[in-house]
Amino acid sequence: MIREWVEDIRIKTKDMGLGQKAEYVLNYYWYHILLSVLALGILLLGIYHITWGKKMVEFSLVLVNQDINYKRDREICKEFAAASGIREKRIQVDSDYLLSYDDVRLDGVNESSYEKFFFNWSCGGIDAMVIPKSFYAYCKRQGGEYADPIDLLPAAAELPAASLFWDGETCAGICADGLHIANKLKQDKTDPYLLVFPAQIRHTDAAAQFLKYSLQL
Repeated sequence: MIREWVEDIRIKTKDMGLGQKAEYVLNYYWYHILLSVLALGILLLGIYHITWGKKMVEFSLVLVNQDINYKRDREICKEFAAASGIREKRIQVDSDYLLSYDDVRLDGVNESSYEKFFFNWSCGGIDAMVIPKSFYAYCKRQGGEYADPIDLLPAAAELPAASLFWDGETCAGICADGLHIANKLKQDKTDPYLLVFPAQIRHTDAAAQFLKYSLQL
């Protein structure tokens, strides 16, 4: 398309001086130039997000099917930064994940959130998750694998048995109602929430620090 614009300009301005050519382009092609600049800006922003943006995040927490509350998310981010020493702007807490699955059907669900969740999981963009127990099972059926929190923080093994979520003989998570941030979370006795960690954690040390902060150990 750009080649066609250039050729059209060349033909129509071949008998014009430099000043006339510039005036003609500005008068008749300003919107083409504007669209091209915007497209280039979006492209550069996407490249920055994929490359440098991912590198700048040192810990990412996802809250699934909680109330979307950016103020609460920032509070968790600020508290964890103070407890861990990780710079606040390098911590990402995101509750914009209202997901429907199996028999769970929510109002206001955005299908792109579902795609974003599994994309971020697959590319290592999630270090920890607070998710319903039913969603834990759903993700496992989709091939999702989880890290043992006791491997991240051996002190977690000293917690009361009721605080640990066991999947067979493997500890797969921590019951969210016993977390330090429990008062910031919506609870559901019929489908309790769990703090879990993907098996392929990009920031293992930060995940261990978050677990320590969450358990106040």
